[in-house]
This record gives sequence, structure tokens and C-alpha cells, in this order.
Amino acid sequence: MCMSLMGDKAVMGSADHGLKELDTRSGTVTRNLYTKRYGHTEWVTSVSHCRDGRILSGGMDSKLCLWNSSGVVCSDLVGHLGSISRVRTHARDDLAISAGYDRTLRAWNLQTKKEAGCCTGHDAPITDFIWADDVVASGDRGGTVRVWDACRAAHISALRGHKGHITAMLALTPQSCNSLDADAGSGGPVSLIATGAQDGNIRIWDLRQKLNTFTLGAHPGGAVNEVQTLLRLIRCTGGVMIGRDNHSLL
Repeated sequence: MCMSLMGDKAVMGSADHGLKELDTRSGTVTRNLYTKRYGHTEWVTSVSHCRDGRILSGGMDSKLCLWNSSGVVCSDLVGHLGSISRVRTHARDDLAISAGYDRTLRAWNLQTKKEAGCCTGHDAPITDFIWADDVVASGDRGGTVRVWDACRAAHISALRGHKGHITAMLALTPQSCNSLDADAGSGGPVSLIATGAQDGNIRIWDLRQKLNTFTLGAHPGGAVNEVQTLLRLIRCTGGVMIGRDNHSLL
């Protein structure tokens, strides 16, 4: 299951090929985003709200669906040649980025509904990515993290150290440490990122030096499923919360 929150609205996508929009105040379903004519034909793997209320979803059918802010109509954004692993929309502009098992990152203009750029270079399917200011960092099933200049769609560096595929990523920006709403493309310049992987390790990377500055053997024998800052408690002191596949937190 995947989910996106915006104000008092939540959208959830699942294995039944559809998405449900809910009012978080009442808990009622306000829209079912799936019809015989519109929507995905395979599992929905990722979803993100656009700044104007539209919804962007990606699925195992290798396409993106850009849903209108009302009704049950979408436009198909086609370009990937494999399952979509993650989609993120920009906090301020009509832009989105998607990652897929075809080993590419693709940028999309949500006004024209056309592909605006493509980044290639991964040797394994991309499992996740983060987007902060003009930097994108993507992780793959081989354990490699690649850093990109989002404005030029240019490769900057490759960060290696994990054994096993990347399962969690976090940009350590002032906004991500202080806000519950650190949207893609926002938060100011990013110089540090945190990554978690199937090897059970958390790694902190300095993007300026292109180095792994800290490694935490958080969950030996278990994959790291999520990495988040401990908001309000430790603010920007560098603390992180880590979840693993045996339901524990560190």
C-alpha cells in the first residue's frame, strides 16, 4: 500500500489497481480512483499530491496516472519500461519525478503532461529517491546511491557502501528536521542524506565530500524500512528514527 497526505485529504493506492481518497476528519471515502476506462491495470505502487489538488500515481503497469482534482478522470503519462517504484511532485512548481525498474529517473511537466527529462546510469532497478531543492538522490537494488543535478538532469556522483538494495532514504535539510510537511523540491540546499538498506545499516552521506560520514548497524539481519527525523524532540541535532521489518524502532 502507498499513501499521500494533503491537508485533510489522504489518498491510498493498493494491489487492487485502484486508489481511494479519504476525508481524514470523518474517515469517509470521497472518491474511488479507478474505472474501466481510467486508471491502472496493475498494483498501484506510489502516489503523491500535486500542489493544485491533482493526484499523481504510479503502478506496476509502468505508467503514471495524473488524476483531476475532482471526478474520476486521469491522463496517462507514458515513458517508463518497467514498474514504477516512486513518484514525487514538486512543492511549488508543476513538476514531478518518477523512478522505475527500468533503471531510469524521469521528470514530467504536469502542465503539458509530457516527459521533460530522463536520467540514466543505474545498473539495477531504482527502489527509491529523494528530491530536495535542485538535488535528487536515487537508490537501487544493487545498494548504490546516485546523486543528480535536477536542473540539468546530470549525474554528479555514485555512493557505494550498502550490501543489499536501498529500502529507505531521507534528505537531512533544516525543513525535514523541523516540519512534518517537507515536500519534494523544498527545504533548501541539501548536503547530508540518510539511507537505509536490506543489510540493516543506516548510512549518513556528505554530498559535498561524496563520503559516507557515519554508519549505524541498526538492525543486523533485518532490512531498514523507514528513516525519519525525530521531529520536535531533537530538532536538527542529527537524530533519526529507524523502523525495521520485525516491527521494532531504534
